[in-house]
Amino acid sequence: MTGCSMEDPLGDIANDGFESFADDTVAMGSPGGIEWTDNHYTRVSTALARRGTRSLRFTYPAQPNPPPSDTVIEQRFAFNQHLTDFWFKYDIFIPANYFHRSTAGSNDFGGGEKELVMMSEGYSAPSPTEIYPTMILGRLFRRVDQDDPNWVNEGSSWQYGSFAYAAADGERTWYYLPSAGIETGPRFVDINVDPGTWVRRILHVRMPTTTNSNDGEVEYWATRCDGTTIKVVDEHNGTFHGALHPNSAGGNYITAGYLLGSSNSGFDEETTFYIDDVVVSSTNLWGVE
Repeated sequence: MTGCSMEDPLGDIANDGFESFADDTVAMGSPGGIEWTDNHYTRVSTALARRGTRSLRFTYPAQPNPPPSDTVIEQRFAFNQHLTDFWFKYDIFIPANYFHRSTAGSNDFGGGEKELVMMSEGYSAPSPTEIYPTMILGRLFRRVDQDDPNWVNEGSSWQYGSFAYAAADGERTWYYLPSAGIETGPRFVDINVDPGTWVRRILHVRMPTTTNSNDGEVEYWATRCDGTTIKVVDEHNGTFHGALHPNSAGGNYITAGYLLGSSNSGFDEETTFYIDDVVVSSTNLWGVE
């Protein structure tokens, strides 16, 4: 990364740093092997880039708390092929004014912010006849710390996620990421470290090989500008086979997804993320474990 001693290997499936798009335009098409499709208020920008001169800008407007509705800023993409075992890397700039604000509720964590979604053909829905395998990775703020009675929300985020799919009985179910819960996990966005810096995210997905093998894998890392790497998802017993039942409208593969998305809690100030250097590979190019 810029200002960091990190390599930038190219993937054998797709690579895109948004350099072929004009400033302040919508990213559409597939100049780098990944097809950019629908978007909600994203723009190519020359204001900040991890490498080169361009990146993709995601600006969330300031909203009252609680917000009248979720704010959705997202960029959709398609692989135009069926991926069953792949690596997906992107670099995200955490805004200097980032603060995951509190919302009302009784759970220890709340205020979901989506960061990355992967899906088979379409987005998961509660319909009993159209359940698309869909993985959601996002962020929650910590409302309560059971070990600290004086806990006050500090603005950091913890990673949360799930893989929705049609179970063997046809019902929509979820495999949680991480399956053991997030209470003891590290801060995914550390308010004392990450704001104002680029952070690298690396995702590895391997779909279960058979309907009863339960060997699906999801691994997810964050590498900070100082080289520190944390692993926030480490699942190797996934049950999320994409074709367990005819109610599954997709298949046992990934074809599309989107970057960022809805923010349940919203932001007090206008808050802008940037994403750059998206790489899709069939192998682990970054040496993460």
